[in-house]
Amino acid sequence: MQVAAIVVNYNDVETTLAQIERLEALPSIAKVIVVDNNSSDDSRVRLKARACERVIFIQAKRNGGYGYGNNIGLYYAQENHFDMALIANPDTYISEDVLKKMCVILKKNKKLALIAPKMNLPGIENRPGSKENIVHGAPAFPIRPWLFDLLEAGPITRRVFRKILHYPSSYFEGKHGVYVDALPGSLLLVKVDAVLKSGGYDENVFLYEEETILGKRLKDHGYRSMLYLDGSYLHRHSVSISKSFGKNGKRQKIRKQSTLYYYEKYLHITKWQRLLSVLFFKVVDLETMVLDFVEDIKW
Repeated sequence: MQVAAIVVNYNDVETTLAQIERLEALPSIAKVIVVDNNSSDDSRVRLKARACERVIFIQAKRNGGYGYGNNIGLYYAQENHFDMALIANPDTYISEDVLKKMCVILKKNKKLALIAPKMNLPGIENRPGSKENIVHGAPAFPIRPWLFDLLEAGPITRRVFRKILHYPSSYFEGKHGVYVDALPGSLLLVKVDAVLKSGGYDENVFLYEEETILGKRLKDHGYRSMLYLDGSYLHRHSVSISKSFGKNGKRQKIRKQSTLYYYEKYLHITKWQRLLSVLFFKVVDLETMVLDFVEDIKW
């Protein structure tokens, strides 16, 4: 079982080059497809020079966002007859053992289109459903109704209402793997044809919400997603994003745009729900400004 790996780069060539080295060391990875999202630094030159028989370099015509870059990689994988693709952020680390076991599960289950192991964040408790785990990055999440999803978008409301917004710890305990609605997009093993048949990534979303939309598209087409609990991967969370987009305020603006788009197209909210969402995000913006101020003081 051989897999094509897809890595999207934007102005983060050092991290991406390191990821290529790690992926080449995995026997299950037959090709590493590197998509450069029209970087403004020297990424194009350095990544093109790194290309070889096993490492494919593709230069995107524009920086269309994370989903746009991954779709380019997925179509290349499909055209070259790969059944599976490992979609991996440049700042993620996975072992051959975990990858092989997920490949076996994905191949055996006809309706399973996407699988991912637990995500390890440095210094954060890795117990799905725990308070710390949810606050700093839940390993999986349900497709929520509009109001619940809005509450999840706020740093304070996410903490206050976490028990009704996420899968409980009991859902994960004593199991090797569980079906979920959506998984963090930093590292995913997918069936290429199933994902593209479901519409792939929504390229109208530049960043954020792309994994929720992908999970919903798969679910609407009769496919399932799974969190693999017997394995994990390391994610140096937001290293690439921080280099590309800077402070929390800029990232929050992109997140707000993506979330409102998701609400309108996929949850079909009314104009009054949209107005309430916008007002809610203004409060979140104030919280983000405080976070940026605190970070500036630290520096």
